[in-house]
Amino acid sequence: MIDFTLGAIVDHFFLPEQLVLESLSKKFTQSEIATLLKHKEGHYVLLNLLKGIFKLFNIVVITSILSIGILLNDFKVQWIRIINIVTIAQFVFFIPLLLKLGWFSFIKTDYTYANFSDFSALSLYNLLDYSEEWQRWPLKQLNIFEFLFWLILAIGLQKAYNIPLSNGMSIVVQSYGVSFFLWITVIVFLSIM
Repeated sequence: MIDFTLGAIVDHFFLPEQLVLESLSKKFTQSEIATLLKHKEGHYVLLNLLKGIFKLFNIVVITSILSIGILLNDFKVQWIRIINIVTIAQFVFFIPLLLKLGWFSFIKTDYTYANFSDFSALSLYNLLDYSEEWQRWPLKQLNIFEFLFWLILAIGLQKAYNIPLSNGMSIVVQSYGVSFFLWITVIVFLSIM
């Protein structure tokens, strides 16, 4: 939850209206831009509420996926413990927002909307030169923080079920890992169509 809240704050303070207008002016007329901005202001609270609901849904889905992996490995599912592990692990996604904040505050202070929206700390997106538009999102998802998330989940399972870390990581890879890559594949397939 804290990562989407910080994300909204970072976007609000680091995306001046001028940068947004410059980016939109490449695709829309001035009247269309005015209409878009008016709708955005009117729905600001609703959009942030939906982001929060989506984040909670995300935690429940990941917890459910891990629960299936735990069941398939013949362990008893302890829903509260698993949801706590997932919630704690989600805090790792707070770090890229702090890096983004630091990057645009101290290192790259003169930036465009595209620079800001494309920034994805420590991801394959930054390491590889993509040639197609559909490659952007999946390459941003493959980052150090996603793998740290997996590791924190595995450590949490290790402690909760008193199993070796390798077994915890196996459960995470078999359940969440497979689901993660399936999700990326579906989104890429839909974006290409």
